[in-house]
Amino acid sequence: MEELIGGSICVVSCIILYQDFKDRLISTFLFPLMLVLTFVYRQLIIDMNNIIWNLSINAILILILVLGIWVVNRYRKKDRLLDSFGLGDIFILIAISPLIAYENFMIFIMMCAVLGILYYLVKTISNPQRQATVPFAGIVSGLVSIALFLELFDLFSVYNPWIYHLSDFSTV
Repeated sequence: MEELIGGSICVVSCIILYQDFKDRLISTFLFPLMLVLTFVYRQLIIDMNNIIWNLSINAILILILVLGIWVVNRYRKKDRLLDSFGLGDIFILIAISPLIAYENFMIFIMMCAVLGILYYLVKTISNPQRQATVPFAGIVSGLVSIALFLELFDLFSVYNPWIYHLSDFSTV
């Protein structure tokens, strides 16, 4: 059952990736579907109290991120938050929040941001006349599908804290 739901999350993630990179428009039903799938997937592995705790901490982290982007937008004199960070970007972070441990959530967002910056640089260098936009929701869903694919084959875990495993490499 775990493999079926994990595979379904990967399929939904790939659809979001495709739609965001192609048109910068994502079907709205995919976000609640992703949230339900990630919630059920984690419920098969851990208990409900840990899921709720993890979801709460990740929601606070998302709120801090959105408030930070809003402050930067106000400082840069942009009118709206959605001029730089779309609803799909916020919704995908909420949808994957049950999936990733709160210890790993900020690391995951930073990895997505670095990939987004690299994407922006490549698009800007390849076509300097056109302002490039970053498909952040597509990047997030792409990394989610890669991480889940690795987790399904027991090569990686998005829920176990990565930061604790980094200390294992320091003794080598």
